[in-house]
Amino acid sequence: MSPRHTTLLSLVLLAATTPTLRAGEVKHRFLAVDNGNPNQLLYIDQFAPEKSWSVKVPGPKSRDLQVLDNGRVLASHARGAAEYDLATGKCLWSALTFQGIQTVQRLPNGNTLLGANGKGGGIVYEIDREGKEVNAPRLLKGLRDLRLLRVLPNGNLTLSTSGPYRAVEVDGDGKIVWSGKLASKGYKVLRLPDGRTVASAGGQASVVTFDKAGAIVATVGGKEKHPTLGLDFCSGFDCLANGNIVMANWLGHGKLGKGVHLAEFTPDNRVVWTWADHKAAKSITNVLVLE
Repeated sequence: MSPRHTTLLSLVLLAATTPTLRAGEVKHRFLAVDNGNPNQLLYIDQFAPEKSWSVKVPGPKSRDLQVLDNGRVLASHARGAAEYDLATGKCLWSALTFQGIQTVQRLPNGNTLLGANGKGGGIVYEIDREGKEVNAPRLLKGLRDLRLLRVLPNGNLTLSTSGPYRAVEVDGDGKIVWSGKLASKGYKVLRLPDGRTVASAGGQASVVTFDKAGAIVATVGGKEKHPTLGLDFCSGFDCLANGNIVMANWLGHGKLGKGVHLAEFTPDNRVVWTWADHKAAKSITNVLVLE
């Protein structure tokens, strides 16, 4: 991620000095993937709604997003991944020869990392611009229920796994070198520049922050804390420069139309923004805010 994340001290000071915002004062430009029918990618501009767009993504289950430096957005889908023009939504590149893909990341060398679930654990592919594999698939042995992978500067990966539920960092051989306990199935695990780790706790509909030792030091969201939002399952999220977290509330467990799609929380767990449009989207699984 970019160095927009602040230190814990900065977040605390910011929360203490930021004035309370009234409903409707916060607006965002954001990207989201929707697992509804059709499977789609959405760009929503609340400052200039006429610029918003949505496009179908090869289904099913688009889960992952990455904004690229060339004015494009990279999105995963079950058969691989695709790039879209950020201004228009036009598809500019795609890889369609895989099955069960959960996650995608563009690497510094220009290749693309894809992740899926296999019988023995997670499977990681690296493909070139033509969609061809450049290395043998890598098995993350014993790491189950892969959703999103993130590549660290040292080449290690962060992800969530089940049995038990954990947020983990693994090395190139799939060996766990760091972990933090989750109360339920995770989704996204993000390492911040200051060494803390932020992760989804799906069933709690919350986002937790771990210290370097793997202890939870902060939590935002939560079904009991925000009963009026219809929170059901936290999938993707985005960390903003002001310390807030925007959480995707996945409504695929029979809760379509019964909750907000997105919610923004301050570090002290106040809600400052929500988005729900049940005509435009059904079940948002991931979000990236364009600041």
